[in-house]
Amino acid sequence: MYIILHKLGAGAFAEVKLCRHSATNDDVALKCFNKGALRRHRTVAKEGAGGRRMSFSTALDKVTSEIAIMKKLRHGNLVRLIDVIDDADTALYMVIEYCPGGPVM
Repeated sequence: MYIILHKLGAGAFAEVKLCRHSATNDDVALKCFNKGALRRHRTVAKEGAGGRRMSFSTALDKVTSEIAIMKKLRHGNLVRLIDVIDDADTALYMVIEYCPGGPVM
């Protein structure tokens, strides 16, 4: 469905690749996550009154939250989430709008 053209960049947990949609010929960015690496990266936070309770979360939880937020947002100034491809236990792919101007920071 998507033809990978070349790598755009990489971060701590993901690689971003420029792709072309085979049916529409539109350029998109494919953000590729390794689910194993996301599950291994844990953070600890104190919660409740006085910080007595500890809560654990993984980077996968944060990516899942990012996807949920991006699904709800539609605005001309925000990068649009086009599709999410979940490959069982190994990988997670986010197909997002391609911004040719460079990194969005």
